[in-house]
Amino acid sequence: MKQDDPGKLLRLFRLANLLGSRKHGYLLQEILEHTGVSRRTYYRDIQILEKCGFEVEKTSSGRWYIERGQDLSDRLTFSVDEARLLRETLAGLPQETSKLLRQKIEALSETGTSLQLGYQSKLSQTYSDLQEAISQKKQVQLLDYHSFSSGTVSNRTVEPFSFQSANGLLNAYELSSKQVKQYKIDRIGLVKRLDQEWQHEGLHAGVSDDPFGGILGEDPWLVTMVMDEIAAGIWKEERGPFWFSRLQDLGNKRYRLTEKFSHPFGIGRFTLGLWEHIEVEGNDAFISYIEKIISKKINHGTKLPE
Repeated sequence: MKQDDPGKLLRLFRLANLLGSRKHGYLLQEILEHTGVSRRTYYRDIQILEKCGFEVEKTSSGRWYIERGQDLSDRLTFSVDEARLLRETLAGLPQETSKLLRQKIEALSETGTSLQLGYQSKLSQTYSDLQEAISQKKQVQLLDYHSFSSGTVSNRTVEPFSFQSANGLLNAYELSSKQVKQYKIDRIGLVKRLDQEWQHEGLHAGVSDDPFGGILGEDPWLVTMVMDEIAAGIWKEERGPFWFSRLQDLGNKRYRLTEKFSHPFGIGRFTLGLWEHIEVEGNDAFISYIEKIISKKINHGTKLPE
């Protein structure tokens, strides 16, 4: 067995569990954000799962799922309470001792997102409290929230409604400012759950959403790029007809994208994954962000996408 085989098996378990956990499936970008793998690795893993007898399906709307996967998921996964109990049990063990056990729990847990945010008990509890408030549509207080932009520590009363899991962000409506904002989960001191139900659900999302589901803040990233037919087609498949309709048709099967993003993570990964099919224009900050990633990969001996 190769040295990286255990990690590959855990990744395949995690993917099989994910695709079998939701009846209507996931969009490709959602899967990539959940698993943290590249598009190329995902398609290779799908082939392996199919060879192992899994019936992987793709709907006309671009959602992936495993046929009859719910039974498999119910038998293999830990429930929210089970995963939390196991995680708390492992919290007192040395990290090296519990590392593989934690990986197995993460791979077979329906609360994988919370585990990926960190093994620290406090961070996992913060995520769990927020997740419960969202499911019950309740307001919460974010106690001792550290704001790097203002350099303050304060309490915020909010209506939490979704997560941007890949970036560790909470999307919530703040009552005092009457605005939808994003909060770094690891900057929250403590979550105080309130009895008050949501009062402003109609304001939780809207025109301030970016193409990857983020909420635009005060300093969004304006990105401009030109895509060829292949990149534009994948953009339409992953982001949907609305965001595709916002592309400027330049003729000769070339399209210009000009959009604001809450964070460069999603559009950065999209750009690097289709490097030969995209020309980045303008925005020195985004160009610098891409160059730093490429430089880091080269310095560590990682091959760039072909």
